[in-house]
Amino acid sequence: MLTSTVMHLVPDEDYLLDPTVGRHAHALFLEWVRKVAPEVAGRLHGPAPQKPFTVSPLQGPMTTLPGPKGVKVRLQAGATYWMRFTTLGQEIFQSFIACFLHPEAGYQLRLQNALFTVTDLITTPSPETRWSGYTSWEELVEGTGPSALLQVRFYSPTTFRQGRRNAPTLIPSLILRSWWSKWNAFSPFPAPWGPEEVTSLGETLLLRSSRLSSKVMDFGDHKEIGFQGEVEFDLSPLPEATRRWMVILARFAFYAGTGAKTTMGMGQTWTRGSSPGAKAPWR
Repeated sequence: MLTSTVMHLVPDEDYLLDPTVGRHAHALFLEWVRKVAPEVAGRLHGPAPQKPFTVSPLQGPMTTLPGPKGVKVRLQAGATYWMRFTTLGQEIFQSFIACFLHPEAGYQLRLQNALFTVTDLITTPSPETRWSGYTSWEELVEGTGPSALLQVRFYSPTTFRQGRRNAPTLIPSLILRSWWSKWNAFSPFPAPWGPEEVTSLGETLLLRSSRLSSKVMDFGDHKEIGFQGEVEFDLSPLPEATRRWMVILARFAFYAGTGAKTTMGMGQTWTRGSSPGAKAPWR
């Protein structure tokens, strides 16, 4: 089971926060899982090249305020904000969601110094958001056909870790390898290519159009730069079976994210046809 859960949050007063709360939201998610399943949280927290969950940036009405100690964002009391949490396994999802099924757990959370009330959790497809949904590995494989055009949008800064450096530019082969690596790490249905084939295939991908910009995510102790925006890949020269698997992996990216630091808000990805929810703008 793959899930994407949108959480609506309302702050009790105005707050000033650091621009990126990714590491705080990451810690919260692990704490929620730990309360229900400590052994699962331990596995998620440990070192691993691939993680079976993602966390989005905080979204909603924010005012950016530069100051002597760096940029802050102002949140409005009573306004609705949201984040989303994706999981690539039923055990993880059940541990996460169980925290909100017991009254004694409470429905408040703290991000940095801001206290929020959780007003809604949406995992089913909803007209309120394009970002909620769920599917199965079987549905992704069996319910996906080939396409001649692949339209992908990177909604939060996206980068790729290469050795000790990051590659914050659009490199099709790195996008494909990111999706392929995470798919093969968790799916019961291995993708049909080996590492060399993935590299070769990525290098032959034709970029039909792109509308991208660079953006910095400030994590407090360090900053990350990445690209975000829309791209279109022309898959028409590829064999039908290859085009089909390209679409499968692109749909998978809705739940898996793309590139590095997807558990802290980077690499949030949406592909046309990946979510049954209605369209709604990201901040």
